[in-house]
Amino acid sequence: MESHIDRRKVLQTLNEELKKDRTRTHLVGMTELGLVQLTRKREGKDLDLVLRTSCTHCNGVGRVFSPTSLAVKVHRDILKLAHETKNEAILVRAHPRAALALVGPAGEHLEGLETEAGKPVFVQARPLFHVEHVELKSGRTQELKERLRQVHKGQKVRVTLDEGLGGENALAVVDGNLIEVIGGSERIGQEVEIRLIDTDKIVKRAEIFR
Repeated sequence: MESHIDRRKVLQTLNEELKKDRTRTHLVGMTELGLVQLTRKREGKDLDLVLRTSCTHCNGVGRVFSPTSLAVKVHRDILKLAHETKNEAILVRAHPRAALALVGPAGEHLEGLETEAGKPVFVQARPLFHVEHVELKSGRTQELKERLRQVHKGQKVRVTLDEGLGGENALAVVDGNLIEVIGGSERIGQEVEIRLIDTDKIVKRAEIFR
């Protein structure tokens, strides 16, 4: 459209039609290439908000607590509960990485925690938990023990390997028990069959069977 008169007529007609629209629009003009420029007040949701939803892990904030940071918080919560309750013991249910950070890679933190709490503390790993979700419950020692399922040496089970231990080993969970899988780092994220070789410790040990 080379004629300036024709361009002006187009803009005038468009401007008159835009006045009929309830949404406020400002007509800027027409470029040398014949493109009409205008701005329009946004009335609906941002397209990104329509196409996306909040993260189920971080609730839309973009970050979650690291396992170590969460373990520090849970440690304080356990001591608080221990001093407030008259019950004999405490049961902690948490995501495996948080549970591992709480008890330590070899279970070394748990003994100190129990000494501070003045009572037994049982830890159960729950893979389906939100990474920041933790449940604390106090009760009788035997009652809480019965909630924990035992594993035995030689037991074979299929698991999905997770990170969290560093080095050459991987993390797995069997019936709420934390398992250190020897040499499993190269197969993190995969489902494998493992065989338990040491079940006497807090963090049990296993080897890849297949």
